[in-house]
Amino acid sequence: MLIVGVASLLDHGPLAVGEGTLWYPAKITVYGLMPVIGLGLRFIMRAWTTRFRRLAK
Repeated sequence: MLIVGVASLLDHGPLAVGEGTLWYPAKITVYGLMPVIGLGLRFIMRAWTTRFRRLAK
């Protein structure tokens, strides 16, 4: 989804982009970024829990 959204925003993708339809590839790009952000936060929070457990001891 991320590749399709960015490619469409650059007018090289499968979605036709006009002046009034720029929101659709932008929306697809944001939805494509959400899993990346979620996985990043998951790994960060996992590291925090191990550090907090060490601090509690």
